[in-house]
Amino acid sequence: MSDYSELVTRLRGVAGQTLLLSYPAQTTPDPLSNEAADVIELLQRELKCANDLWEQQKELALEYLADIEKANERIGELEAALNPFAGQAFVVSDLPDNWQAAVRVSDLRQARKVLGEKE
Repeated sequence: MSDYSELVTRLRGVAGQTLLLSYPAQTTPDPLSNEAADVIELLQRELKCANDLWEQQKELALEYLADIEKANERIGELEAALNPFAGQAFVVSDLPDNWQAAVRVSDLRQARKVLGEKE
C-alpha cells in the first residue's frame, strides 16, 4: 500500500499559504488543498479497512478448505468401511426386507473401528 503522507503534508502546507486574490492584497487559505488532503486520508483509511477485511476473509476461506479436506478424508474412510455391507446388499437384493442375512464379524468390527467406537 502506498504511503501518501508526504503528499498530504505538502497539500496541507499549500492550504496554509495565502493566495493573492485582489488588489490591495487580501489573502485566504486554499480550501481545495485541505479538502484533497482529507480525501486522500479517508481513502487510505478505507483501503486499510478493505485490506484487513480481505485478510480475514482469506483466513476463513483457508480454514473452510481445510475442513472440507478433512471431511472428504472422513467420507472416504466411512465409504471403505461400509463397502462390504453394500456388496452383501447387492447379493441379497432379491430377498424381502424382513429376512436376515449373515454378516462377517470382521466387517462389523471394521465398521465400528472407523466410526470410532470401542470394540
